[in-house]
Amino acid sequence: VARVVPTDGGEMRLQVSGLAPSRAREFYELWLLDGPTDAMSLGSFRVPASGKADVTVPLAVPVRDFRFIDVSVEPEDGVATHSGRSVLRAPTAA
Repeated sequence: VARVVPTDGGEMRLQVSGLAPSRAREFYELWLLDGPTDAMSLGSFRVPASGKADVTVPLAVPVRDFRFIDVSVEPEDGVATHSGRSVLRAPTAA
């Protein structure tokens, strides 16, 4: 379950529950997507054993400029692109 919570100016707050705890050498990453080659990372986070996380990230661009909000599992490999392993995805517009 994921919920985007409004914040005061220039940020996005994401609350998630039910995610698998982060594994060693892996983390979750929050993205704005507009297609397979147009992705902007907003930040990374880890999920504890509870499966819950509350993440606030700065927004450099309007969310409406992208079609999807996405959460992926990323390996700690130094590669700054989307792994293709999405665990949550939702359209940015209703």
